[in-house]
Amino acid sequence: MVKPTRGEIRGGVKGVEGSRMDHGGRSSAGIVAEPALRGPRLVLRPLTVAGIGALRAGRCGELESLTGTRITAAIHPPPLLDAALGPVRNRSLTESAAAGWWTWLAVERATGTAVASPGLGGPPDADGCVTFGQTTFAGHTGRGYAVESGCLLLDWAFREPRVRRALMTLPPHAGVALAVAARLGFTTIGRAEDDEVGELVLLERTCRTA
Repeated sequence: MVKPTRGEIRGGVKGVEGSRMDHGGRSSAGIVAEPALRGPRLVLRPLTVAGIGALRAGRCGELESLTGTRITAAIHPPPLLDAALGPVRNRSLTESAAAGWWTWLAVERATGTAVASPGLGGPPDADGCVTFGQTTFAGHTGRGYAVESGCLLLDWAFREPRVRRALMTLPPHAGVALAVAARLGFTTIGRAEDDEVGELVLLERTCRTA
């Protein structure tokens, strides 16, 4: 569990057109049709509770079946997903996941291949804070997907009037991830401690990027 050393965190911290993920406004068992966020190369849609479960467990075949996407490598959830989901009751998770406040799947529009998973740690808390995390699947790193998917999701979150800031944590040695965070508009505000990982860098973003 993350224990910030500065400030207080409340609340928790992927052509697709023509593929089965482009449901024409219909949700599947694993993915929600709307909201959908579209970038130059990617489309993002929220995962349902079933989809989050498959991603959380790394079950590639199940996630493919549930979402209608192609999975070409091992999958893993955004950092600290287990800790964020731990205390949440199933009904609350079902509702907030469908609304986009948990885990998303980023898929290449041209191929229907799932390449990344950005996510939020739940709806904004009473102070207007959300937590953010993301992962790029093996075989798809180094192509700018983390920046594109992160920008899409964070800009979506900041369009909600209640959201005033987003927080994320990263290991201090994760140079590439820290560089991506900077491109997403995050700045370092302190340190945090994780029981398993150890010291983490605490980062904050307080406005939409250009």
